[in-house]
Amino acid sequence: MTGEARTEFRRVVRILTAGGVPPMEPDADAIERYARATVKERELFVALEAADWVTVGDRGGIKQHPKIAAWNACRAVCDTAAAAFGFTPAARSRLPKAGASGKSDNPLKAHLQHAR
Repeated sequence: MTGEARTEFRRVVRILTAGGVPPMEPDADAIERYARATVKERELFVALEAADWVTVGDRGGIKQHPKIAAWNACRAVCDTAAAAFGFTPAARSRLPKAGASGKSDNPLKAHLQHAR
């Protein structure tokens, strides 16, 4: 990885480590996918802002810009990873508070606790 994707990868690792859940080796692929998708999503959004979001189709009708499908795919990867890593308010609300007892709703956190 190079450039913005590497910067995003490092940012995510810092966030996870600061949150008390340092990533493990198996997390690297998911973090890399998230970093690459985030960078590509930004690039596609910039391209779409400079273009019309609708175009004329082959038969003269209106259709959405072809890059919108790619942008949505990148957003889906980002949204899924963000929820898995606790980067959304809903995901953070499922994390147990310090000193809480009971089962965790976060399987990644439970796995990391048992792996230590």
